[in-house]
Amino acid sequence: MEKKDNMPLWAYWALLGIKTRNTALKFLIGSLVLSVVITIYGIVIKDYSLASLFFVPLWYFISIKWVDVYSTWTPPENSE
Repeated sequence: MEKKDNMPLWAYWALLGIKTRNTALKFLIGSLVLSVVITIYGIVIKDYSLASLFFVPLWYFISIKWVDVYSTWTPPENSE
């Protein structure tokens, strides 16, 4: 993702190095699964602060939605 003039820094940092929406969604799903697993582990060991990792997929989701509404994704390269 290239930083556009109107892109906020938080959205740029979340999507740094991610070129397509499909890749961003894969990161979102991966971070959601990982945060669920770590939160369950945190409940087992009674360390509830690990539940704060749910903010990572939320950050990805909000950043993806920002680009959907206010910017554009890099078009995928065609392999012809």
